[in-house]
Amino acid sequence: MRRILTLLLCALMTTACALHGERAQERPNILIIVADDLGYSDIGAFGGEIDTPNLDALAHRGVRFTDFHTAAACSPTRAMLLTGANPHRVGYATMAGDQTPAQRGQPGYEAFLNRATITIPQLLRDSGYLTVLSGKWDMGGRRDETLWPNQRGFEESFALIEGAADHLDALPALEEHDRPTYVENGARIDLPPDFYSSRTYAERMVAMLQRHENEARPFFGYLAFTAPHWPLQAPPETIARYETRYAAGYDALRGARIARMRATGIIGDAPPAARNPLMAPAWEDLTPEMRQLETRRMAIYAAMVEEMDRAIGVVLDRLRANGELDNTLVVFMSDNGPEGSNPLDWGWYDWAEASRDLTVANMGGRRSYAWQGPGWGQVSAAPFSHFKFFAHEGGTRAPAIVAWPEHAQHGALEAGFASVLDLAATIVDAAGAEHPNGASYNGAPTLPLEGRSLTPVLSGRTDEIRPDLPMVWELYNRRAVRLGDWKIVSANRPWGSGAAHWQLYNVERDPAEQHDLAAEHPQHVSRLNDIFEQYRRANGLILDDAFAVPPTNTDSHYRWLPPEMRHPGYAGPSASREPHRIDTMN
Repeated sequence: MRRILTLLLCALMTTACALHGERAQERPNILIIVADDLGYSDIGAFGGEIDTPNLDALAHRGVRFTDFHTAAACSPTRAMLLTGANPHRVGYATMAGDQTPAQRGQPGYEAFLNRATITIPQLLRDSGYLTVLSGKWDMGGRRDETLWPNQRGFEESFALIEGAADHLDALPALEEHDRPTYVENGARIDLPPDFYSSRTYAERMVAMLQRHENEARPFFGYLAFTAPHWPLQAPPETIARYETRYAAGYDALRGARIARMRATGIIGDAPPAARNPLMAPAWEDLTPEMRQLETRRMAIYAAMVEEMDRAIGVVLDRLRANGELDNTLVVFMSDNGPEGSNPLDWGWYDWAEASRDLTVANMGGRRSYAWQGPGWGQVSAAPFSHFKFFAHEGGTRAPAIVAWPEHAQHGALEAGFASVLDLAATIVDAAGAEHPNGASYNGAPTLPLEGRSLTPVLSGRTDEIRPDLPMVWELYNRRAVRLGDWKIVSANRPWGSGAAHWQLYNVERDPAEQHDLAAEHPQHVSRLNDIFEQYRRANGLILDDAFAVPPTNTDSHYRWLPPEMRHPGYAGPSASREPHRIDTMN
């Protein structure tokens, strides 16, 4: 009898293993890795001087998308990724607390992920996938637990609910918050004593996957880092490796990046955007003290990127060790362009100086509060103009890598225009899931997927992704429309001529948006404007300037000094704005 039971058990185990192997072949694991405010040219695979060996290796065994686009800010991008719908429909027509009186309470302006459609993790969970999240959520839930990840399709999750926080301690990144909200599987938690955001997020992702390694189902993993978002913090030994790397300044580093990008085919020979003097002065015009401060800022930023790369390596190594990596679709992307603005310019200087140690000696350490700034933001966005919060290429074009053994070319460069909406469609396609595409789902409404699957491009069957499919951006009344090679864009003064005036660029020949062709090609302006108006009507955009985006949050960056650098004539940043209050009711 024992022999029969043993044989039966072996047979069952063999069948289970065969089923697991068959399912693994048919349905891949999917791992989405998102960096926070990482610039286009920061990582080595896209021309950067920062040490990112794991991402570089991922690029060599996958496809680099050189014309991949996100929204102009983090929350709208993540909403698009998690739903496959545009942000104006799913709750992120604007950011939390920034609704104008006309927008407040209106559909799409909730500033949390609303219930207009099913989420991709919910669909995949219902299709038989294990769904796990580790890292930044930023889809609402500070005061409403029904908005937490465990309520939106994730079976397991370790999440920071807010959009930013200290990377070393349970400290808020915004004056309005008393402390950040961390949750695990639907319960509030305290941070471990050895917490460092990138390392901890990777370790929790590995732990969640290990708990389910013996299950005969694939996984969908969402690893959402908060690096290199401010406040800039990293281990001192990693910062030390970059102490002198940025001493040559903005233009020298930017030029070196552009040269490497051209040499490796990331960009062509089109002229890059020049450093914008309205955003940052020339390096040689800075005082020696300011150059020292700026060099330190970028050293910390680079260290954060390296630490994120090391954390990614921990997850990929685990998948490799358990034999799952070859059956995993791995995507790496940034959520928008680099953050070139100054967070304290919202009126938070007194708060930061009272609650943090802002000395140069402590920069990057515990209770520090530093940011990248506009000079280095333009370096990170190279070769494009502008950065986060702008609809220009520097704000919306992000590095993206897709690796999928046996389904994606190795080491390929894909120059076709693609977007995060296409990535959402790719996830559904790769998983073999049936998206309701506007039909009711379990009695709830849904929206159609707005993107197109990238799988034919990954395999090399075509290089046309969306030649006839436009993309529209709008945030804070900064707008853009892209169709094929043509793009119209507008921004508030002095960065543009105001929302009512479109600039026109051929981004195939002029990706840095240096030559406005609106006067020469009014027919293209008219056609793209019609697309914007159609989008505006279809998605209920409420356009007004009541939320007055400042000319930039960059000006005071060069007027603030740490305590030990201040001189008798120091007058401080003299911020002219009232403190910015964020509505945290959600």
